[in-house]
Amino acid sequence: MNKTQKTIFALTMLASVGHVAADNSVGCNTTTYYSARSQGVNAVREMVGWQDLINRCNEDKFYGSFAVVLEYGQTFRNSRICECLFGNGLSNALTSTSNCNTSCNTGCKTECEPECGDCSINISGSCVTGRGANDWLADYFGLPTDFQSTVSFSPRVRNFVADLEFYVGLDEWAEGLYFRLNVPICHTKWSLRPCESDITPGVNPYLAGYFGPDVVGRDELNVNALAFFSGQVPDLTEQDPSVTFQPLRFSKWGVDDCSGDHKKTRVADLSAVLGYNFVCTENGYFGLNLRASAPTGNRPEGEFLFEAIVGNGHHWTLGGGLNAHYVLWSSEEDDSNFSFYLDANVSHMFNAKQCRSFDLCEAGSNSRYMLAQQLTANVEGLEGNPATTTDGVSPTSGYTPSDKQFNNVFAPVANLTGSSVNVKVAVQGDVALKFSYASDCGFSWDLGYNFWGKSCERVEPRKCNNSNGVDLSNWALKGDAYVYGFESSTSATPNAPFALAATESGATIFTGTNLANTGMCDDDTNPNIDNAQFAYIQVAPPALTPAEPLFGLTGEPDTDTADETRTSIQPVTLADATINYSGNRGISNKIFTHLNYTWKDNEDWVPFIGIGASAEFGQSCRKGCESSCDTNACNTSSSCSTNACETTPCGDVKRSCVSCALSQWAVWVKGGISFN
Repeated sequence: MNKTQKTIFALTMLASVGHVAADNSVGCNTTTYYSARSQGVNAVREMVGWQDLINRCNEDKFYGSFAVVLEYGQTFRNSRICECLFGNGLSNALTSTSNCNTSCNTGCKTECEPECGDCSINISGSCVTGRGANDWLADYFGLPTDFQSTVSFSPRVRNFVADLEFYVGLDEWAEGLYFRLNVPICHTKWSLRPCESDITPGVNPYLAGYFGPDVVGRDELNVNALAFFSGQVPDLTEQDPSVTFQPLRFSKWGVDDCSGDHKKTRVADLSAVLGYNFVCTENGYFGLNLRASAPTGNRPEGEFLFEAIVGNGHHWTLGGGLNAHYVLWSSEEDDSNFSFYLDANVSHMFNAKQCRSFDLCEAGSNSRYMLAQQLTANVEGLEGNPATTTDGVSPTSGYTPSDKQFNNVFAPVANLTGSSVNVKVAVQGDVALKFSYASDCGFSWDLGYNFWGKSCERVEPRKCNNSNGVDLSNWALKGDAYVYGFESSTSATPNAPFALAATESGATIFTGTNLANTGMCDDDTNPNIDNAQFAYIQVAPPALTPAEPLFGLTGEPDTDTADETRTSIQPVTLADATINYSGNRGISNKIFTHLNYTWKDNEDWVPFIGIGASAEFGQSCRKGCESSCDTNACNTSSSCSTNACETTPCGDVKRSCVSCALSQWAVWVKGGISFN
């Protein structure tokens, strides 16, 4: 390549890689939206088949070519899709048929597909003995504490593209001037293909205080994990007072139907190119062009984690490119030749409004599936005291009123972080080069390489909050904390329930802080919640001293202080600054070949047809991977240490960036006609 070509290639590579820093967590950060290469960004389809019929030299009139490309493509190396979506939340990557489970429960009438999964997640309740370090906590999903299952995934993307390509040489106006238009019509199918197997449904009820003031029986809980991830919830309406458990609204795994596919049909980015070949001789040409595309595809809505997208996410793009050709060898009669071709395109993707949900920085990857509790003003006289006594007598001093109390509402974190955001991409590059042999009888054969790269998305909240109308200061992570305490059996109203404000800001998708620190399940004394103090209630105004202690219901409450429960003084709530506005970058490398035949003997109307194939290898998140940051690292004491903080009108916006690009093979037929 010449110096200019090398420069463009290097700039695209550098912009795509960006600044990198090591991830302190095991495995990789995750993306909450898979921003794949647009089906309409394909320099290979634009290049092959008709190279002798476009970019002609020494023409003094209008001429043109029209082509139709019918292409089918499908992903492979699908475990890498899992790694981008779930990161260190994966239990394993399934690599052989020995890991297959065919007795799966998909909610459909048929069993799972026999090819089984490419990756899996283990889900287990807080009372499962020996639960794995990477097991997702079943309690968050309205499942029993003794529930166990494995959810495997076989993610797949399939694309059928009918690309209408039009080229017109404008040499009558200016020699070397041309215009191109591409209309790539795409039908796409995306699916995680989740499959739940090895299910131990569990029998344990939840004790009074965990989800509400009353016991929650097994028949009131979800049947399996996929029920939660498709939007089903446990029934807590029989609690007194009634408790609401919001269904998952964003990042669902559910499917439209039993085929497992989400489907869309759109034009993927209508694009137009205006170019000029400065040099054009019998030995080759060199030119530059301006290019733009309109967002004719669909816009991400965020309801599903792996939603079908046609196009680039609804971005307008503007950029430029160069095209070059050089004849390396030709026969004495000039009927056969061996040539080199290069098309290099770079564009900027402007702001697009999208709907996405996000994880929390401190809670880490997949925290959007954790359970949050809503808090409200303290209206019942809830207090905390760091001390207690062993003789059953409450302290006479040291009480601190709680700022808040549980408001009888639970919600997945995704419901709180799901919001409307602005997304833009600084640069996208698409570089294709090929060697082509053309024979004197009309046959030609191409062999080439294609590089695609996209710098990290810059994701911004559209307002100075998470843009969905939720006040995060009234929400906190529940973890495995008990949210109700009870008066003792010796009080005037024995076992009367009172809402606590017990939060667990240190919880993760794998465990709550009580379980993580004590190894016990069903510990209703909340020993390791945030800012733990013994919970007391002032039963009547004015404030009484001493206040009455609150207990758990592990056994019949009495004045035994070993059963006294705790609340957070003060509770640690969520905030807009804790949201990780993660984005994607992408790099892929493609090899391709194309065999073509052109009816050269025709003069005014010259038809052509050919077949081709390609294999594209996407760079993706692997164990020990790097995570890109915008500027300087922040929050070095947390799992968000790789995220960038930068000052904006909205204050500190935290971001991480994950490298995600699909690996896919494709086959196509390209045919058309050229006219003078």
